Amino acid sequence: MPQPSITSEFNTDWTGAFSSKPSLVLFPTTTQEVSQILSYCHKHSLHVVPQGGNSSLVGASVPLRDEIVLSFKKMNQILDIDASSYTATVQPGVVLQDLKQATEKHNLFFPLSFGAQHLATVGGFLSTNAGGLNALRYGISRDLCLGLEVVLADGRVLNLESSLRKRNQGIDLKHLFIGSEGTLGVITKANLKLLPQPSHKTTISIQFKDLGFVHPMYELAMEYYFHELTAFEICSKDILDVAIRAFHSRPSTKQSSDVLNFEPNHHVLLLELTHYQPASDQSNHQAQNFIQILKQQFTSSNQSNTDHIFINLHTNPEEQATLWGFRKTLPDAQKALGPTLKHDISLPLSQLSSFIQELDPKLMNLHPKLFAPFFGHVGDGNVHYNVMHQQQDQQILKALAPQIAELVYDTVVAYNGAFSAEHGIGQQKRNLMKRYLPEETLDTLQSAKQTFDPKGILNPHKVFDFEPINSHLS
Repeated sequence: MPQPSITSEFNTDWTGAFSSKPSLVLFPTTTQEVSQILSYCHKHSLHVVPQGGNSSLVGASVPLRDEIVLSFKKMNQILDIDASSYTATVQPGVVLQDLKQATEKHNLFFPLSFGAQHLATVGGFLSTNAGGLNALRYGISRDLCLGLEVVLADGRVLNLESSLRKRNQGIDLKHLFIGSEGTLGVITKANLKLLPQPSHKTTISIQFKDLGFVHPMYELAMEYYFHELTAFEICSKDILDVAIRAFHSRPSTKQSSDVLNFEPNHHVLLLELTHYQPASDQSNHQAQNFIQILKQQFTSSNQSNTDHIFINLHTNPEEQATLWGFRKTLPDAQKALGPTLKHDISLPLSQLSSFIQELDPKLMNLHPKLFAPFFGHVGDGNVHYNVMHQQQDQQILKALAPQIAELVYDTVVAYNGAFSAEHGIGQQKRNLMKRYLPEETLDTLQSAKQTFDPKGILNPHKVFDFEPINSHLS
């Protein structure tokens, strides 16, 4: 696809914050074609940006100036689903939602799940090592990948395919490419783990005011439901307000509100329990017992009382789908309501309440109209601390963005957290690598880049500060 016909589909990432027109968009259909393209680009020092569903939130999958985009939209085949070995072999352009639906037809289950699963592709979520809602139980993308086929910068094909759970034959090279955002090599095939299809799920919703209770709730849930607990999600009171304001006319919003019966000024925890035994009165009774334990725990606390806590059990599949569907729309709600500064962070769950109590006032000191309607996968420590302006003033947000970022990330690191949890580094967070990572770590990363991509043609100016040959970028 030559430049005049290139659309924003390939120019701009999901946030709209990162956009630049590529010189060319190529659509390979086979590994051999990818190999030939990269061999040619390597020889002529042409820069290449691998691109899947383009749902990146940090500018990882779009060009900075005039690179060639290597789109995997036509490498979208599910090559094999092996029920006997519980594996799937897929091309990188397969959309996550399509993969999940395909495995269900075999009574199997691919557990990775997040809001953009209707856009995100296998190559994309592996390249960013995405996490999502169920990482607490099933792990992140890295944990769900058994093998890869990768094309290196010079066009050589690296066969790292495997359907084995145990394969200890020296350094497991696939892990160098998972999470490297297409800067070391280009994924052209993946072997993924599958699981048996669960028999049913249960959701427990907890509405509460005091963030100090999140960690004790989590400890109780893990103690009581270690094997069944597959998601432990938080929706702050501010993000619930944002979602209702942004999507008040949507039937799904009213359905969620009716199901949950939102209490004003309350945060919400959503706990998902996944069962592999048929639904029974016994499992429902067990859930009711757990709810009683929660209530007793909070009643006995000196810091709160049951008047401020509302706990409900949801066993109806349609009701649960409504709740989790609402949870997945929260990023869309923020985008619809107004400009947002996204901060994908992780920190020890025991520090969540202290972190918010320290950071929120500092944010308001920068500007009284700033607020952070956060949400996230707190069971694994991942919080999306996204900052907005109460009157959606884009100019104020833009002017304060550097100060806000410094404030958020300095506080995260002070709490022994990470400045990137699941969205990756891309363009947005490259400077944070220098700010927060030790020099020895950076040197080792640069050495890896030099080894795998000495000319710097793969996804230039992402993750690394490595200067590509023949770069036209300042």
